[in-house]
Amino acid sequence: MTGSFADIAHEVIKSPKEGPERSTKELVEPALDAVSSAHAAEPPRSQGFHISGLFDFCPREWALGGREGMIEGDPLAGEATGSLIPERFNAEKLLVFAIGHAFHRMLQDDILGKAGLLVGTWKKVNHDEYAEGPMPKEGVWQYVEPTIDIAIEGLPDDPRWHIVGHSDGRLAALGKIRLGEFKSCKSTIYPGLDKAFSGVARIRDWWAAGGANDRTWAEKYAKGHSFQLHCYLEGLGIDEGIVFYLPKEQPNDQPPMKEFLLERDPSVLETAKEKVRAYHAAWNEGDWQGPLPRKICSAAHCKRAQDCEVVNECFSV
Repeated sequence: MTGSFADIAHEVIKSPKEGPERSTKELVEPALDAVSSAHAAEPPRSQGFHISGLFDFCPREWALGGREGMIEGDPLAGEATGSLIPERFNAEKLLVFAIGHAFHRMLQDDILGKAGLLVGTWKKVNHDEYAEGPMPKEGVWQYVEPTIDIAIEGLPDDPRWHIVGHSDGRLAALGKIRLGEFKSCKSTIYPGLDKAFSGVARIRDWWAAGGANDRTWAEKYAKGHSFQLHCYLEGLGIDEGIVFYLPKEQPNDQPPMKEFLLERDPSVLETAKEKVRAYHAAWNEGDWQGPLPRKICSAAHCKRAQDCEVVNECFSV
């Protein structure tokens, strides 16, 4: 099989069996209808530091917030309240999650799975039956995403202090196994992704230089999603991965899907572990009087700092 993953998937999208080529919005609507009801109830809280949130996670913000009385209760047990604790799942967020979940199901089960590109564990819909490898040809199947649970050296071997997450899938094509990370984005961001990914340096170097001063949303996406994928690659022991993007509305003169190949960089997971260790030290069994973590923002006017409730305290200490 030749060509890029995007080319192969595009052939599936415009397959004659499906009629004329459809927009991603039209493709995702059936999946969205199917999953919306599943998100009506608030998802249960899970323990650990999720890879998807560690890129923007600032231990210093939490430490200063704890010292200023902006956190009450135990964040690790999911019991904290206060101005630093975001509202978890309002109606708008539930809709965003449902759309994102629908995009994932569409890519995993309707495009890459049916093209024979996605391998791993499959569960037969409405049956207690599993299969390994590519998607079986007979029946209706859903992909089971590979999970990651990483204990951190030097911290208690407690699920609350683990780094956790799940990869979007293992891709088998072009002679290799790679990880896939599937993303949707606004059509206004989509055209800028090529330039943003071409400028992504090693994450550890970027982090050491002060990590939160992104100039564009495309740059923020490129860095954050690269961070995620590198952590998944290291956690699952796979050498290469691809970040896929689908626009929510198709922009003119843009391909229907974009892909960016990344090679495994072990230092990125170490950077994630450093963040959790810094948080653990500052938390100091709940009194927040441990060593103050360093800044992740290079200036008080950077994008990340503008959304921080302790920015004044941060840059005055």
